[in-house]
Amino acid sequence: MNSTKRNTVLFLTESAIMVALATVLSVLKLIDMPYGGSVTICSMLPIAFVAYRYGFPKGLIVSLVYALVQMILGSDNFSYATSATAVVLIIVLDYLIAFCGYSFAGLFSKSKMSQTTALGISVVMSGLFRYVCHATSGYVVWRDLSAPAKDAWIYTIAYNAAYMIPEIIATFAAAIGLSKLINLRGNRVSVVKSESKGKFSLPRAIALIIMVVSSMFAIAMIFSKLQAEDGTFSVAGISNINFVGLGITVGTFLVGAVLFGMNKAKKN
Repeated sequence: MNSTKRNTVLFLTESAIMVALATVLSVLKLIDMPYGGSVTICSMLPIAFVAYRYGFPKGLIVSLVYALVQMILGSDNFSYATSATAVVLIIVLDYLIAFCGYSFAGLFSKSKMSQTTALGISVVMSGLFRYVCHATSGYVVWRDLSAPAKDAWIYTIAYNAAYMIPEIIATFAAAIGLSKLINLRGNRVSVVKSESKGKFSLPRAIALIIMVVSSMFAIAMIFSKLQAEDGTFSVAGISNINFVGLGITVGTFLVGAVLFGMNKAKKN
């Protein structure tokens, strides 16, 4: 097998694995909003990794495939559309365009900036791009359905920010942490064997991942008790929170924060 065919097979194999992983992570929802949208376990990250490794054109193809998968999984949303135009707008804004932003990491594949910086910037760009798409769809398509006609822009901006901002923050932190553990720039994905000589070392990356995971679990534990079965929110649900579990989760976060700070102090 020549190098071109080998690289093509490698790209297809990695892309299939990453799309599957992203799909699984998208189903594992930490926060599930009543009218669509959720905070997942960094589901955009696998697609960003593929785009960063293979560049924007191939990343765009993979993100389109992922968008189609998400559209199939969210096909129930089309039943609420009031017209054929609304269906088209949902397909374009909520899926095709929104998830194509995940390919932005490919814009930095040949950049001279560090892998950590490139991935951090790209996931923020992708998240904000997706947020704008969903907010626009909320106003154009869902106004007077799930979004009230009065002050619809304010409502859709706030509603979509409620899940997209935590998603962006968590994905950004995970991208920074994992970029110190995994090298994506070689011919094959490899584990970083030695600590970086810079300020952001491997122990700090692990500590950051601990902080991200524990904070996401804390958000899920709190949010799940504030959201009723009909999708409404009630502060009274806070009394049903498992405070022992929440305390353990917060404690884990603090341990990660201490490890993060200790390693920084050693570097200094």
